[in-house]
Amino acid sequence: MAAALACGPGAVVSHITAADLWDLRRSNASAIHVTVPSRAGLSAREGIAVHRTRRLVADEVTDHRAIPITTVERTLLDLAGMLAAGPLERAVERTVMLRLFDLAALDAVLARNPGRKGASALQGIVANLDDEPQLTRSQLEDFFIDLCDAHALPRPETNALVEGLTVDFLWRDRRLIVETDGRATHATLMAFERDRARDARLMVAGYRVVRFTYRQIVREPERVARTLLALLAAPLPA
Repeated sequence: MAAALACGPGAVVSHITAADLWDLRRSNASAIHVTVPSRAGLSAREGIAVHRTRRLVADEVTDHRAIPITTVERTLLDLAGMLAAGPLERAVERTVMLRLFDLAALDAVLARNPGRKGASALQGIVANLDDEPQLTRSQLEDFFIDLCDAHALPRPETNALVEGLTVDFLWRDRRLIVETDGRATHATLMAFERDRARDARLMVAGYRVVRFTYRQIVREPERVARTLLALLAAPLPA
């Protein structure tokens, strides 16, 4: 608050400091980052990193913890100009986890700032957030069986019964189970807890359990196949 006030009318906490306040990413910066409209604020201030902008519209600022601050969406855009792809993607994923993600608001910020550094990288990350089609269980099974056939892997049993549980794929002689996860049915907290309880029960019974997502099966089939080949060739646990 002190940093924003020190920079004059219209100044707001921004960039990595705003990300920290929104709980998107911890900041180890020694300075507080503040953005000011082009004709307001000071050019420099001890302990404050001042960012000037010609465009800071009302929809990109708010109050959080009683502190004037850039919105989550504007904060992501500012971070896009500072972070590498991996950390930026994790910050975006954090907004989803915290239920702060607003696609319409982020699209609006990006549309208003098309030339900003990192904007295209942020657009790419956002585009990949929801590109998983709504698949039926049988369709995801077909993708996985096709992967096995394409990489000369022995076909597993499908929807096999193990310890009273129905598992997606089973190599019974290798005591290997594969579960394929689509986000639509496995993204909730209840599903997350249920899946881990299932995995623990199966591992106690002596089975190895590995999970692959839709994206991994479709986008990284070679890596999935290498993992399966290694697991199928590995000695069985005693």
